[in-house]
Amino acid sequence: MTTRGPLLVHVPTLGALQLPSGRIVVTRKFVSGMESYTRHWPGPVEIWVPPLESLSDNLDNIELDPRELPFGVRVVAASALTQADLSQAGLIFAGLEWRTLALAAACQRSRTPLVYGCEYTLKTRLQIAKAECPSLLRFARRAAWECNLERRQVRAMALAQGLQCNGTPTFEAYRERAARPFLFFDSRTRERDLVAAAALERRLERLQEKPRLHLLFSGRWIEMKGVDQLPKVAAHLKRSGLDFAMKICGDGALEGSLRSALLELDLSDRVELTGVLDFESELQPLTREWADLFVCPHPQGDPSCTYLETLACGVPIAGYANEAWRGLLQYGEFGVATPVNDTAQLAQAILRFAKDRQALAGASRQARAFAAPHTFEPTFQRRVEHLREVHDAGQRTVTA
Repeated sequence: MTTRGPLLVHVPTLGALQLPSGRIVVTRKFVSGMESYTRHWPGPVEIWVPPLESLSDNLDNIELDPRELPFGVRVVAASALTQADLSQAGLIFAGLEWRTLALAAACQRSRTPLVYGCEYTLKTRLQIAKAECPSLLRFARRAAWECNLERRQVRAMALAQGLQCNGTPTFEAYRERAARPFLFFDSRTRERDLVAAAALERRLERLQEKPRLHLLFSGRWIEMKGVDQLPKVAAHLKRSGLDFAMKICGDGALEGSLRSALLELDLSDRVELTGVLDFESELQPLTREWADLFVCPHPQGDPSCTYLETLACGVPIAGYANEAWRGLLQYGEFGVATPVNDTAQLAQAILRFAKDRQALAGASRQARAFAAPHTFEPTFQRRVEHLREVHDAGQRTVTA
């Protein structure tokens, strides 16, 4: 790890579980991102990651020895960081959440440039709360907390020197409230894993010939991902007489209710629960080679990397019209958006694609065309260039 140049410190929203052995448990996706910082940032890179008390429900958790990583690791809560800590950094890049709000004023005092990373608008956070809170009273309390948090977040981002927005909802909501706003679309798909144009055409030829439509979902089996609505969608399709197969990939708290629903609706011959698939060796090949259409019943506007990762496989998406998916559809006709929580309308959209295979093929080509410039490497390079611009502007301000 180089010792020259400014120190980049990342303070993420995701935490790390520190084991008695000194090893840590984090997500594979997060480690890949941090490794990319070391390749593009002109100086040392460290992560100051908040501690977790128990294992998270992320599907790509891995256990690592921090001493073997190409970046520094410090497990520490943001509230425990001192002015001396912050003064060491050339730039702080922090996820925007309640635990990192105090960094805005603290970095201002230490004259350390700060860039926040933002994923959720207030609307999306309220939608997530509604999905997760079974009682009206619990939702009301959570909504009040989120509204208060929104006011505090807007004040904090106004003090920062930059803002990176994952997806169009946060970019549109906050671009006028923050310095140097930057829009990107998150994805783990690397350039080498973008579906080849020739391979896509071969799959689309088979699409025109075969009667059965292949439907796919991947993600955590929790309320905010809408996975519990997939059996209802499949039941609508079965009643319509459509010849289809659906694979539901992932894991989560709703596994039991999913299995019960599939049995109750007599869908075991049409719908398969695959469990967790390794992203690079199993999920991406399955998506590229098997899937015709991705079904995405997310009831909220989480800017999930699933969108870009699916499009990069040349697979269109039939999903609910949350603000993240609607925002992406501004850029091309690579899918369809239907009313949120309306399983019948989502099924009808799938049926229209099933009947018009030429339209489905056209959406597949547009999916690949849009995703190509937004694969992991060029996206990450643009993000780091944005951080370097913020750092350099801060240096000019200090020396002026």
